[in-house]
Amino acid sequence: MEDYLFDRETLGKFVDELIKKRPLPIEDANELNSFREEQIRALDNHITNELFGSLSEEQITNLNQLLDQESENPDVFRNFFSEHGINVEQIITDAANTFSTNYLKGAQNA
Repeated sequence: MEDYLFDRETLGKFVDELIKKRPLPIEDANELNSFREEQIRALDNHITNELFGSLSEEQITNLNQLLDQESENPDVFRNFFSEHGINVEQIITDAANTFSTNYLKGAQNA
C-alpha cells in the first residue's frame, strides 16, 4: 500500500463526494476503483505540494531536521508550522477547494 501524507480514508471520502457530483461514464468497477485511487493520490499530492510550496528554503531545512529525528509526536510538527506562522488548516482547505473546482470543471488532477 502506498504512503499518503494525509489520512487516506479522509481523502477517499472527499474524492467519493466529488465523483458523486460529477460522475464518470465508467461502468467497470475496476476502472472506477483505479480512477478513484488516482484521484486520491492526486489530491494528496496537490495538498502536499501546496503545503511544502509555502515553505522557505530555511524552513524546509528545519523541517528536514525534525524529520531526521523521526519524532512520532504530531505536536512537534504542529508547533513547527505554528512557530513559522503557517496556517496548515487553511492551506489544506484552499488546496482541497482548488482540487475540487478543477475536478468539477473536468480538469485533469492526476
